[in-house]
Amino acid sequence: MWPELFYLCVSLLSPSSSSDVMLLDTTEATSELGWTTYPDTGWDEVSVLDDRGRLIRAFEVCNVASSNHSTSHWLATPFLQRGSAPRAFVSVRFSVRDCSSLRRASPHCRETFTLYYRQADTQRELERSWGGTGGEGETREGWVKIDTIAPDRSFSRTQPNQNQNQKQTRHTLNLKTRSFGPLTRHGFVLAFVDTGACISLMGVSIFYRQCPQTTRNLAVFPDTPSGAEPAALVPVGGTCVAHSQSQPGAPPKLHCNAEGDWMVAVGGCVCDQGHQPNHNSTSCQACPVGQYKSSVGLIPCSPCPAHSRSVTTGSRLCECDSGYYRAPSDPEISACTGCRTTLPTSPYSAYCVLLGWFLSWELWDMYSLLW
Repeated sequence: MWPELFYLCVSLLSPSSSSDVMLLDTTEATSELGWTTYPDTGWDEVSVLDDRGRLIRAFEVCNVASSNHSTSHWLATPFLQRGSAPRAFVSVRFSVRDCSSLRRASPHCRETFTLYYRQADTQRELERSWGGTGGEGETREGWVKIDTIAPDRSFSRTQPNQNQNQKQTRHTLNLKTRSFGPLTRHGFVLAFVDTGACISLMGVSIFYRQCPQTTRNLAVFPDTPSGAEPAALVPVGGTCVAHSQSQPGAPPKLHCNAEGDWMVAVGGCVCDQGHQPNHNSTSCQACPVGQYKSSVGLIPCSPCPAHSRSVTTGSRLCECDSGYYRAPSDPEISACTGCRTTLPTSPYSAYCVLLGWFLSWELWDMYSLLW
């Protein structure tokens, strides 16, 4: 569109967090994007090579020679379904030409552009409502300004490239990320508005952030979109893992912040009898054979007391070995005691008394007669 610009090979830096859910990424398109422009003489769509030799789509505008500084050039994305997002983010890679380096720039040349968004329930609701003079007093019904975007660095000159027999513009790409919301309709459109700058949009990503599913304090917390406001903390109740139950008076709860991070844990779950928490408190595991756990809580399983055993996993108690017993008054978790065949040497020594009897047939017959 203008001879002073030559595109560098670039790759769009998508949000690296695994909790970002992408709604639009221009690097995924292999053909024309077909975004809406107004007027038609404003933004142009072009193809450039990224650093891996792949074609990516980009948009450029450079109407800096126009004397009408109030003219706005709009570039609008397709209608995007927001899903469960109460707030969205846009990440833009772009370059801006320094006005002082342009030969035919008007006194009204700018080095900024503005972001707008508009909500709707269907694509049909959206009409090209960005026409008009674009003056300061103009009202664009339904469009909400996100921010005016200025580059950290602009480029200004063309220098020879030592590795190629051609000239390459040495300019620095800028990366800006903004959030917008709250989103209450089914979807939205994002618009880039130029009022007299030399801009190249090299990549656009639109996404929302969510706290990913996690397990903490023996409770599972589902994927949760971040809040509608930048400082919002979304409280989320957890579900206790298998073989566990909520702490009395303190059910599990986490809070999801605007960056998609979990924070402020409250309460939790405890393992049932016969189960113990694993090393990172993400599950309750059955006590192995030979161990037991008689109470609900976070304590680990214990070896069976002396002369007792557990023959299955997940045992609540241990059974006495053959020949060993617990008195009715003994706790269920106490050691088992064996029977003595000789008189005790101590009044506190345990012993067993074996009783036996027989009934002769003669006595049985007499008992039957009397009956």
